[in-house]
Order: sequence, then C-alpha cells, then structure tokens
Amino acid sequence: MLSTALNDRKTSSRLLCVDDDPRFLMVFAALLESAGYVVEALSDPRLAVELACRTAFDLVILDYDMPHMNGAELACQLKEQKRDLPIVLFSGNPSPPAEALNVIDAYVVKGQGIGSLLRTLNATVHAQAGS
Repeated sequence: MLSTALNDRKTSSRLLCVDDDPRFLMVFAALLESAGYVVEALSDPRLAVELACRTAFDLVILDYDMPHMNGAELACQLKEQKRDLPIVLFSGNPSPPAEALNVIDAYVVKGQGIGSLLRTLNATVHAQAGS
C-alpha cells in the first residue's frame, strides 16, 4: 500500500514542512521527497514565516505543538502574507484545535498512515490549483 501511495504522486509540488522534532522532520521530508514532492524542511516556525514570504510553495505542512509559536499561530502569520497558500496541519492530536480551524485547509492526525496524508496533500494542492 505504501508503494501505491508513493506512486500516486505524478507531479512535483513544492512543500514547506515545519516540525520542531528534527529527527521526525528528516524522515518525513525524505518520505515526501520519495513520493515526488520537492520539500523544504524547517524546525523553527519563525524561519518558516521568513522563507514562505520570499519563496513560492504549493502547500505548507505544520505541526501544532512547537516552541515560539504553535501551528495555528504560524498558519495565521502565513495566511496574512499569502492568503491563498494551502496549509495542512499534521498533528498527533485526534482533532484540530479550535483556534486552527479558521486558518487551515486540511487536518491529518499523525499515525493515520502515509497513504492518508498523501491523499490529503494531493487533494489540497489540486483544490487550490483549481480555484
């Protein structure tokens, strides 16, 4: 099933991934790259705001619990700069925090499996491209 999920990705969308766990981030970025995405990975949400302002991304994937600012705060700052930038919150919490609901485009719980995440990313990128 993993190989099917990885092969479903035909185009190389540019993703920004932000998670404060560097080991997870490294493995996660490698997995997304093997699925055909071009990935920029950062562990500091403050740097993510700066990078997103000067670089074009098709989608941003955020963790929720991070130092300096949480995923909802980061999503708000990103949307202030680039309103149409799709944001997927990828968190261990079983439901999205209420403060994030108005600023994220999709929510995926860590542990649901890579297939679920890749389908969500693909659908979110395509929905944004179609609007």
